[in-house]
Amino acid sequence: MSEREIHEELIECNRNWISLDHHRPDFWDGTKFIEIKRGSPVQTKVFNFGSTFFPDIYFTSEIDEQILRYPKPLEVRVYSVNSLYIEEIGRRMISDEI
Repeated sequence: MSEREIHEELIECNRNWISLDHHRPDFWDGTKFIEIKRGSPVQTKVFNFGSTFFPDIYFTSEIDEQILRYPKPLEVRVYSVNSLYIEEIGRRMISDEI
């Protein structure tokens, strides 16, 4: 399932979320920003970047700098690339203290 498909399904389930563009977090729910990422619990040739925020999940690119740059409070949700349906494999709330 692509990140775009995950976004569409999450908007369908969360009608009060407002989608943002690609240079900012993906959503604002009225209380916090929400960033959606695709990741894999298994390191592969494509998913080979680690993260200090999600030490057991691999990504297609470096995400830590992006997370630090985004406004807070920020909730980062990671969904599995190995699934045909939405399967959340990680979630972390990032506050202003970081």
